[in-house]
Amino acid sequence: MRNRPGFTLIEIILAMSILAFVGVVFISALTYTATSWVAAVESVEMAQKARLALTRIFVELQEMRGMDAGHRADNDANTLYFIDMEGQPLLLRQVGDTIFLDGEALLDGAATGGEMLSFRRADDSDWDPTNDDLDDLYEIGIRVVLDSQYLNTQRAFGTVVNPLYTGVARAPRLQ
Repeated sequence: MRNRPGFTLIEIILAMSILAFVGVVFISALTYTATSWVAAVESVEMAQKARLALTRIFVELQEMRGMDAGHRADNDANTLYFIDMEGQPLLLRQVGDTIFLDGEALLDGAATGGEMLSFRRADDSDWDPTNDDLDDLYEIGIRVVLDSQYLNTQRAFGTVVNPLYTGVARAPRLQ
């Protein structure tokens, strides 16, 4: 062997292999970081959308004065006809992936197939919006499930409303 300056073929192949490995690790870490960032941003946006819609629904249902008698039979877990504090009939309903309040779209991207509304009496039994008296209504549970665009998952948000103008006392319940 002669003593020439430079690198052997094995040294060059080894250096390129190490460089390729470092590049793959770097690209994988960058991809993971970008995916995590997008997921975090999407989660924050979903939470903000849900909070805004749930707050609006909460305020309207807390101030409800009665049920719309003409549409009472149409109430179910995704539709509620009620009378607001000014005596005007309002409709809360989920149609497809959009939740509407009195014709105004409050939230889009909602998952379909679930129950948005649940009604309870003070004794924790179910309250039927088609037949039961409003004075027996203790709480309305609202559950909104949103579909994630990027991660193909669902996130659930919810709140409980105690309507003010029913015959049920507003005291804490013992569990």
